[in-house]
Amino acid sequence: MRFRKFRAWDSVRKCMYTDIWVVDLNKKEIYVNSVGYIAFSNLQFEENSELRAEGFQHIYENDIVKFYEDVADMEDEPVEKVGRIFCDDGKFYIIQGLDFLSLDEYECDCETIGNAHENPELLEAQHD
Repeated sequence: MRFRKFRAWDSVRKCMYTDIWVVDLNKKEIYVNSVGYIAFSNLQFEENSELRAEGFQHIYENDIVKFYEDVADMEDEPVEKVGRIFCDDGKFYIIQGLDFLSLDEYECDCETIGNAHENPELLEAQHD
């Protein structure tokens, strides 16, 4: 059995909780060490991918990552790209434009630079 780690985005308080100690499914609330009990109603849970980016940071759903994609011509430098982490049925992907790239392929070559809740401008910048 695998131990799953989550963080939670509070859409009302506009903050991320990473220090979740207890998840009470009966009462539909979590216990956050720094705050106390919080109801599920305003929370969006995000799963840890169990992979780590540069600097050994955990990679979660909705993280924004910078990664490098190789180009066809071996003489050219890899292209720097930005994407958002997405989880589908337990598999993690980097969404970059219309592409879904397997996170497993970029694990060591990506850097977490923010998350979609607190840093949406990082995703908007890639379209400019």
